[in-house]
This record gives sequence, C-alpha cells and structure tokens, in this order.
Amino acid sequence: MRLYYLANMIDSVTVSERHNSDYSQKCLDYIPGSAISGALASVLYRAHDIDKKSLNTIFQSNSSVFSNCLPLKRNEDNGTYEFVLPAISCLYFEKGTEEGESPFVNRVISRENGSKQLKQVRSGYMSADARKYTVTKDSVTKTAIDCRTLTAAESQLFSLSFINKVEAFWGWVDIPDSVSCPDVIKNFFNTEIRVGKSRSSEFGRVRLQLLDSTVSEKIRRWQEHVDNKNDSLYLWCVSDIEFIDLKSGMPTVIPQASNFWLKDFVSTDWEYDADRSFIRTESVRFFNRKRNGLDGEKQFIKKGSLICFKRKGGRVFSDDELKEISLHGIGLSRHQGFGTVLVNPEWIDSKQEIKAGTELSLFNKIVIDEPQFGTVADIEDDYDYLTSYVKACITRDDNDYEYQAHDILKSIRKIYNQARLFNDKLDIDQYGRETDQVVNWGPNNSQWGVLLEIIKNVKGADDKPLSDGANSAVMNEIRKKLDSEKKRESSKTTWDVHFATDESSNATFAEEFMKIIDCHKLGAIKHVFDTLLHYNLSDFNKEDWD
Repeated sequence: MRLYYLANMIDSVTVSERHNSDYSQKCLDYIPGSAISGALASVLYRAHDIDKKSLNTIFQSNSSVFSNCLPLKRNEDNGTYEFVLPAISCLYFEKGTEEGESPFVNRVISRENGSKQLKQVRSGYMSADARKYTVTKDSVTKTAIDCRTLTAAESQLFSLSFINKVEAFWGWVDIPDSVSCPDVIKNFFNTEIRVGKSRSSEFGRVRLQLLDSTVSEKIRRWQEHVDNKNDSLYLWCVSDIEFIDLKSGMPTVIPQASNFWLKDFVSTDWEYDADRSFIRTESVRFFNRKRNGLDGEKQFIKKGSLICFKRKGGRVFSDDELKEISLHGIGLSRHQGFGTVLVNPEWIDSKQEIKAGTELSLFNKIVIDEPQFGTVADIEDDYDYLTSYVKACITRDDNDYEYQAHDILKSIRKIYNQARLFNDKLDIDQYGRETDQVVNWGPNNSQWGVLLEIIKNVKGADDKPLSDGANSAVMNEIRKKLDSEKKRESSKTTWDVHFATDESSNATFAEEFMKIIDCHKLGAIKHVFDTLLHYNLSDFNKEDWD
C-alpha cells in the first residue's frame, strides 16, 4: 500500500541537521521520513487494538518505507504547487554569476572549461525547467529560564533555525499489505501532527492530507517512468543514500551495485563509474533517546549527488528492475527516508544546452492544484493561534476526552504536591518512623500502568462516568486493587500516604484519587492513565514542587 500525502505547515518547523550542535543549531530544508515514522509510531503504539505483529512489521522489521517530505514551489500567479528536486551536482555555472543567469554546464558530457571558471551546484532545489528554488528559513535566539529565580539562566543562550511556515511539502509511504490497520494509517495521514524540536512551544504543527487517487497515480507513473540506457545507469539522489560493504559489513561512501537488493541480480556485472559520477559525502551520529545515547556513526552520500554505474559484463537491467529501483530506492535505512533516487534522467547524456526556464526538462513536471491542497488560513479557520485555542475551549464537546484528561491530570498533580509538601516538613511520618527526605511520595508510573490494564479492554462505555452502572464494575475493580495495594509495606509512601487537604486533616492518596475520577468518563480516564504511564511524577525533585 503506497500513500502519497501533502504536509502543510501550520507552524514553523525546526528539524536539526545533527544533534551535537551547541548554541547554534542548523535546520534541514526538508522534513525527514524518520520524523513522519516517529509521529505514526506514537499513534499506533498508543492504540491498544492494533496487534503487535503489525507494529513489528511496520516499525521493527523495516519493511515500511517512509520517504523524506520534499518541498513544493508555489506559483503565486495561479496558486498551484510544483514539484522540485534537490539540485543535481553534475551541473556547473559560471563563477561570479547567480545560478540560472548563465547556461548550466553538464559535466557528464562536457569536461572543457574554456575561458570560464565554473562553480558546482551544491545546494537548494530545482524545478523541472531548471529554475533554482530555496526553502525559506529563519532563525530565533532564545534563553532558558531558571525555574527558581524566573530569570534568564546563566550560559543558556541558544539559537534555533527553522523552516518558515509558508513552505509546503509532499511525501509518500509504503506500508506492507499484511498489516491489519490500513484504515488507521490512512486516517493518520489526514490529521495534524507535531514534528521536530520545540514541539511544546511555538514550533512543529503540520497538517497531513492524503492526495486523491488521480494525483497519486500521476506521481506513481512519474516515478515508474525510466529510460533504459543499457550500458549505463545514472542515479539522481533525491535523498541521502547509505551504502554498506557486504564483504566487511561496514558503511561505505563508495557506491555498491550489491546494494540494489534486486532478485537474481548479479552485482559483479556492473561497477561504479567514478569519472561520470559527482558525489558529496557526509558522516553523522544520530541520538537514540530510548538508549539515551548516540547510535553508531552513519556515512552517506548526500542528496543531489549523481551516481553512475557502467556495465562490466553480463546482462543489462530490465525495465522492471529499473522501475523497482525508482519506486523503492537503494541502499540502507529506507525506513528513515534514505535511498530515494530518480533513475536515468533523459537529459543526463544530452548535449543540449541547459538554461533556466527553457523547454528542456530535468524531470517530468508535476503540478498540484491549490484546492486539492488547501491553505494555512483554511486550517486555522481565519483565526490566529490564540483566538483559535480560546474558541476551541469554548466550543469543545463534552466527549472531548483529551480536554477532560488535562483537567484530571491537574487535580492529580495537586495531590502529589500536597503529599510531598506535607510529608517533607515532618520529622516522622504518620507511622512514627523517621522521614527520609528523598522519599518519592505517591504512586510511580508502573503502578498507574496496573490500573490501565484493568480498564483498557473495556469496550463501548467510554462516554459514561465510572460511577455509572455500565462502568461500576470497572470502578469496583480499581477500588479492590487499591485496597490490596494498601496491604503492602511500600504503599505507606504511595497509595496510602497520609496528608492534609482543604477538606480533611488526614486524607490518603487513594481516597483523593477515587474522588477525582468518580464523576469523569471512562474515555478520559484512559487518556489519564496512558499519560501517567510515561512519566514518574513521584520522582520529581523537591524544588520542582515548591
């Protein structure tokens, strides 16, 4: 199942080039496929009705392919959007002039400099008619705030570079047909997500929208169209390409025909042609949050490079094999946006002069009408961000479980705060024991997970309160579980911790918690437990609660 989609930016987005930058961060000029994959994973792994086999197929086995989201060039005259691709590195222009002012020199064909000093095209994007396009980016400087003094924290000044929200992007994803949740995935690509850094402040909101079948088919035919040159194979790198040396198992920046992963293909029949290739390389370390550390270093060929292979012997590529390469890519890490290529551009070995705006096309032109795409104003409903938020709060539905869950979490946080402040001021607790000042007061995230297991399999009663007859059995199960927990010695600092409230001088955490959830609907309680499962509120530093 291949889905083509548009990504309309509601906010500016900041996606770092690398994670080891210090005070000055650099931003990518596209949205990486790994960001879309991560956003989808956060949705599917929270949906408890999706089987683990499908999740492993999509995310663990790397069977799915998430392309990078490439920019779209807006035509201000008619409001349409046009595809652009990374500027290809085999093109050169006269030094001292702007790109496009003078004809481009295709160094695959012409190696004579003459009297001109030439400069390589190394950045940005190009439209089908060879016009330069640069993604609009900006930057902002910020400082961290000390939560104790509410002033600027010392030595915490930093800058963020970001993609301006006037930009628009497109991408595609391949999902194996064996997964059991195709409708859930399709719905994801018609929702609003958050990507990149600083998602909790002013950055990151992106609206996804599936393209209709007519436009999707047009793009697929464009990707499938290949020109079989028999003895040569040219690959225009639309994304970064990661190769591996199959003999040593190590990353390499020397293109390997064995990385085409084609069935019955003999890689020794083709070899890398350095004379007609124009590649640029880079190495980077990615931060893995789950392991709280850096993954191994990746070495890759940068997007915009041109890779050429020549036939050494044996058979030529069939048209079906070229379509396979063009549709599914080459190399490793295709599930993270790597490996996308354009196969054998027709102009690559043509001696025709390349001028910006001329009839010679670098690739088949793809245009998307504005009505298909929509605008930021359509999504924001003609309100600015703050007004839209206030309007949503006023008109929100009683069945909006996320809003209800937010209110419940505020009340639970208050219980944690009361328990900690009350007990940290005592020399002895209610059982006559000396108080340890580093005790974590209140239940931890694993204890909330136990309660989540009780209610997550309940079907069809999300819109009714826990005290209602339909859900009273769930309420009783939770109460029984808390009563049994009180018999544990550890509960004296968790569910059975005593403290004073505005209404009682001797309340317990379990009692106050049951009062909070009694009148709320089961759907909201599920959201609450799911959130608490990911944070250990009992382990906050004392200063954070004061």
